[in-house]
Amino acid sequence: MPTVYLHVGATKTGTTFVQNMLTRNGSVLRERGVLWPGRRWGDQVRATNDLLGRRAGRGAPDPSGAWDRLVEEIRAFDGDAIVSMEFLSFASAAVAHRAVESLSPRRVRVVVTARDLVRVIPAIWQESVQNGHVLAYRAYLNALTQSEYDGPRTGVRAAFWGQQDIAQILRHWGSAVRSDNLALVTVPAPGADRALLWTRFCQATGLDPGGLRPATSGNESLGAASAELMRRATVRAREADADWATLQALKWRVAKRTLSKRRHDEPTLVLPPAYLDWALRQQRTLVDGIIDVDPVVVGGLDDLLYATAPGATASGPREGQVIAPAHLPPAQLLDAALDAIVGLSVDVGKRSRQRSGSSDRDEEIDDTPAAWPEEGPA
Repeated sequence: MPTVYLHVGATKTGTTFVQNMLTRNGSVLRERGVLWPGRRWGDQVRATNDLLGRRAGRGAPDPSGAWDRLVEEIRAFDGDAIVSMEFLSFASAAVAHRAVESLSPRRVRVVVTARDLVRVIPAIWQESVQNGHVLAYRAYLNALTQSEYDGPRTGVRAAFWGQQDIAQILRHWGSAVRSDNLALVTVPAPGADRALLWTRFCQATGLDPGGLRPATSGNESLGAASAELMRRATVRAREADADWATLQALKWRVAKRTLSKRRHDEPTLVLPPAYLDWALRQQRTLVDGIIDVDPVVVGGLDDLLYATAPGATASGPREGQVIAPAHLPPAQLLDAALDAIVGLSVDVGKRSRQRSGSSDRDEEIDDTPAAWPEEGPA
C-alpha cells in the first residue's frame, strides 16, 4: 500500500528549505514513484487552509475544496506522495484524524521537524513582522516570557506555542497514526552541513537523496536592520488600512526578494541574555514532553538542548549581533530602506516588461499563521 508522508512543520525549522528541495526535484521524484502534489506549492497551502477551516481574508483566494482536490490527485497516483505545509502543525487531534481518514486506505506517516528555542525565538519574531505584525522585539519577548511552558496561553504566548509546542503537535498527530508512523527530525546544531537536514528528512520519508538538484534558496531570517524596517513599514501599512495584497507585496517583493539578500551584510538578531534561562527551561520541558510521546527520532534530541545562546553572554552580544533592533542607528535602517525601494522598483519594472513568470513560492497565497494574535503598534 502506498504511503503519504505529511511533513507538518514546525515553523522556522527548515521547512522552506525542504519544500524548495521537493519543488525543484518534483519531476525526478515523480519518475521515482513519489508524487509532490499540486501545480505549485501554493496548492498545498490552500489545501491546508481548507483542512483547518481557515477562510480567505480580504482579497485572498478562497481555499474551499482545495484539500479534497489534493487528496484526489494523491489517490490517482500509483505511488507514494509527500505533502509539506507547516500550518498542518496547527491541526487539532480532530483535524489530524480527519486528514488521515481522508487519505485512507493509504498509510500516513507524519514527519515533524524541530529546532532549539534559542534560535527559534528571534526567527519567529522576524518572520512575524514579515507577516503583518508589529510588536517590537523586546515587547514580544516580554509578552512571551510572562509564564512558563505550562502556564496560560493568550496573545503572543498562544501564537508562539501554537507553532512551537512540538510535544503537543506530536500528541495531536500521534492520536491519528501509529507510533511507528510518527517521526521527529531535529534541525542540526549551528555550523553543521546544511545538507544534513535534508539527509535526515530523506531518512524519515524513505527518499533517496542521490541525484537530486540542490535547492535554490530557503526562508532565511532577515538581518536585524531589515527586520526592524519591515516592522516599521508594517505599522505604516496598517495605519493606512492596507489590504491583503499590499501586505503580501511587502512580504514577498520587499522582504523575501530584496531584504533577504542583505542578511550577511547586517548584524544578526539573537536572544538577549536576560531571556536565556527562560528559553533553556522551556527547551528541557519540551524535550521531556517529546520523550513521553516517544516518536521515531531522526537526528538527536540533544540538538534541541543548547546550554548557551550564540552571543548571549553576560557582557551582551558579540560583534555582528544585535539584541535590540529598535535601537539600531538610523543610518542602518535608511540603508536597508534604500535597498528596499530600489529592489521593489527593479522587480516592478521587470514584471511590467515580462508580464509572465513564476516563483518557487506563490506570492498570491496568504500564509500568515492562523494563530498570530492581533497586535497594536508597540
